[in-house]
Amino acid sequence: MAATSAGALWRDEANTVGLSTLPAFGDVWSNLESDSFPILWLVIIRQFSALFGPMNDSAFRVFGFVIGVGVIAALWLNARGFRHSLPFVSLVLLAANPAMIRWGDTVRAYGFGILLILVTCALVWKFLERPSAMRFAASALAATASVHVLFYNAVMLFALCAGGVAVCAHRRAWKHAVAIVSIGAIAAVSLLPYLPSISRAGSWRAVVRMPDYTFAWFWSKLDEALRPAGSWTLGVWLVLLALSVIGGLLAVASAKKTRLPAPRHDVVVFCLVSLLVGIPANYFFLETLSYYTSPWYYLSVLALAAVCMDGIVGALVQTRRARIARIAVALVLVTATIIPTRRAVRTRLTTVDLVAARLEAVAKPGDLVLVSPWHYGVSFSRYYHGAAAWMTVPALASHRFVRYDLVVDNMRLPDQTAPVRPVIERLEQALASGNRVFVVGVLLFPSAERQLRALPPAQTAKSLPEGAYTDQWLLMVGDAIQRHALRIVPVPIEANRVVSHYENLSIQVAEGWRP
Repeated sequence: MAATSAGALWRDEANTVGLSTLPAFGDVWSNLESDSFPILWLVIIRQFSALFGPMNDSAFRVFGFVIGVGVIAALWLNARGFRHSLPFVSLVLLAANPAMIRWGDTVRAYGFGILLILVTCALVWKFLERPSAMRFAASALAATASVHVLFYNAVMLFALCAGGVAVCAHRRAWKHAVAIVSIGAIAAVSLLPYLPSISRAGSWRAVVRMPDYTFAWFWSKLDEALRPAGSWTLGVWLVLLALSVIGGLLAVASAKKTRLPAPRHDVVVFCLVSLLVGIPANYFFLETLSYYTSPWYYLSVLALAAVCMDGIVGALVQTRRARIARIAVALVLVTATIIPTRRAVRTRLTTVDLVAARLEAVAKPGDLVLVSPWHYGVSFSRYYHGAAAWMTVPALASHRFVRYDLVVDNMRLPDQTAPVRPVIERLEQALASGNRVFVVGVLLFPSAERQLRALPPAQTAKSLPEGAYTDQWLLMVGDAIQRHALRIVPVPIEANRVVSHYENLSIQVAEGWRP
């Protein structure tokens, strides 16, 4: 349902495809900082685009669906590895989570990265069960691939290695502990080639950084990721987390009293330590990153938590009555989440294709299309092929993928009217000659609350207030339209279903001329 409802690729997806399909692979590598993912995911999208076409949205949606099915299979793989038949807990928590379905199945690396880290978890556990050179190589390969698809997987891998070392320490199998550490070390060393890309991003990274990433923000975004399944979902996760941790700690502390078999005991130790290390490590990683995170940033840690809780519950549930209770709870949760999950996954991710088609039908040569603000230009450039010229606010030289470096260059200009001067000149020329100006996205007008003023040039600091500079540019353009256009009216767009608030674009048209 998510694959058939998502529609066109929204801005972030278009960014990934645009960067991946640059003419030369060297161009992809040299612009790697313009996306959020390591090179392996971009290579996959590049090859997929070569096979099925970079504009084949249906093929990309099918690809996302296959990845989603792969995640479910990986949950099953871990359940079988931990010696319990079905992944009841993790299936309910993840497969019925709208955020996991919606954002994990997009043309972004989150779903495939989760798939790989789950496979890594299963392989690391297989190595712990019966160490061999072949299982070590398979674990190291999966671990390395996982961090080259999703940077956040480095934190998840650290947690899995901590869990593996804890099992080895309990067994006093120090040689195997060294092997587990080596798996993590191999993956970590393989990330060193990204240092130049990280360094290049330093010139503009402050634009996307928060002044102060707090636990309150972390908590609110976790809730945002889980809430689509129901307002009570975060509470359910917390209860299951508390029960899993308390049960695991009691089982480890009183192993002799509980007479937990050694294989089950090791599962509990592995999952418990991975859980207790992974969640705080993820928080500190995001705090260090200090980005304005969105729900998809939290999918990896939710996947790790779900699998670990599933492993602990599966190891501790030994009686028939307890198994029946687990199934009953799972069925209740699935029933409660069906309706909100169905509603959430039917969301359209963007209206940019509808906007582009509408403009192609009504805009004529001589008209001007303004995409406002600039970042909508990434997806708009993918779909619009009309007769009217278009430009972003502010005017940027490139729209194939996000160019924060160009935006920061504009923010640092001494004259802050310069970034929009070409836009204002073009719109005035279009209106004065009897043509129209179409505005896609946001149109701001000066008011008592939004005063028209030019900010001083931005300085390099811990954070650069890109929003404030973007607003001033939008106000300058809005002021010019308000002064010169005789009327501004909306152009209707029919989406036929709920659209994601991340890219629900509208069109307004300004026409007439007032000198």
